[in-house]
Amino acid sequence: MAAAGRHEKEARQAAEEKARVEAAREMAEAQARAAAQEAAKRQAAEDARLKAEEAARKAAEGKPKSDAEVREQAERAEAGLKLSEQDRKRVQVALNSLGHEIPTATGYFGPRTRAMITAWQKTQGLPETGYLTEAQLATLRNEAAGGSATAEKALQEERTRADALARDLDAAQRKVEALTAAISTASGETTRVREDAMHAAQELQRSQQQERERADAFRREVETAERAAAELRHELQEERSRAEKLARELAAAGHELETQAKMLAKTRTTQNQELTELRQALQQAQTAAAAYQESLAQERVRNQQLAQEAAARRDATPDRGRTALPSPSDTPSTATDKAATAPPPKADKPPLPVGAKPATIVPPPTPPEVPGNPEAARLMARARLLVSQGNVGAARVVLDRAAETGSASALFALAETYDPVMLSAWGTVGTQADVAKARELYGKALAGGVHEAQDRLNALPQ
Repeated sequence: MAAAGRHEKEARQAAEEKARVEAAREMAEAQARAAAQEAAKRQAAEDARLKAEEAARKAAEGKPKSDAEVREQAERAEAGLKLSEQDRKRVQVALNSLGHEIPTATGYFGPRTRAMITAWQKTQGLPETGYLTEAQLATLRNEAAGGSATAEKALQEERTRADALARDLDAAQRKVEALTAAISTASGETTRVREDAMHAAQELQRSQQQERERADAFRREVETAERAAAELRHELQEERSRAEKLARELAAAGHELETQAKMLAKTRTTQNQELTELRQALQQAQTAAAAYQESLAQERVRNQQLAQEAAARRDATPDRGRTALPSPSDTPSTATDKAATAPPPKADKPPLPVGAKPATIVPPPTPPEVPGNPEAARLMARARLLVSQGNVGAARVVLDRAAETGSASALFALAETYDPVMLSAWGTVGTQADVAKARELYGKALAGGVHEAQDRLNALPQ
């Protein structure tokens, strides 16, 4: 009896040990298969990525010069693939797996499918034609296989491994049940083996759940990376747009500065030229003033000589004429004193030869003032100086420039230079009058508010 119990215990222990060894071996084989599958999956993804990069590079090297040629070439390339309805459905499923949603895989490439193909080509940096070449089709399939398909494959592998573990668990449970039946007398030991088996099953379930969670996390990381890449491409495009806008604004500012510099240089040149002309006119006026002063001194000397000659003649007059003529000490002396003491009249021109008729003095034009228009006032002052010098032709040029500023007074003064009445009053010689021109300019000045122009219009010869 004791020997039978001992043999039964030894048999139970041997069976338990064999079951433990078998379970450990199966667990090690399952882990080895999982590691091999993971390595193969990574290698396949890397191969797909390299093939896609090579296809994109070849497509970029063979890119035609125009978009129309690219589109036509891509359309011919897709037609040459002779895709069946099933192939087109696979393309639509691949686009759906990469986030380019197509409601239904119909096997027909309509506008929606073409738009999704274009969107996928844009994300890949490929020509946006809406048609797939052979290289692009391979890249799409590899990317789909390396993206969502990879995750689905990994999930399927996890499911397969879970099923294998479930089968192993079932086999282990059957072995446990067989051992339980063999050693039914050792109920306590059987209970412990059953609990160990259940614990192992729970461990296997937890491991399966962890594998599923890792697969889900990997898929989420891939989606997050794709969204981040899209955002980075968008930000890069915005930065390029801002840089181009700044470059255009900088070029416009440089052009404006250059234009302002040219205008400033032109203004300075004009001002310098006018200043030179004014200085020349001032020098001419000073020269004329010096000539006038010299002629004034000569006139004074001549007046003194005439006074002395008159006094000498009075001294030589006979005494019998004194009753009929005033005394030399009365009126002649008074006249002489006045001639000697009174200031002589100012002479505007040098003394004339005896017997010559004095010419009419040329008065400068006296148009009304030009308030609020300093440029017109400056030009009109210069024109008055030119008219006073007898240079009416030059005065017309200056007044024409003043009239361009919108000054009605400048129009009036310019009309006077064409008015035959005014030219005659000034004693101008060699300047051609123009009645029609004077009438036109007087009319404009009258419209501008110069009421004196009406009198001049009435005085013009018909």
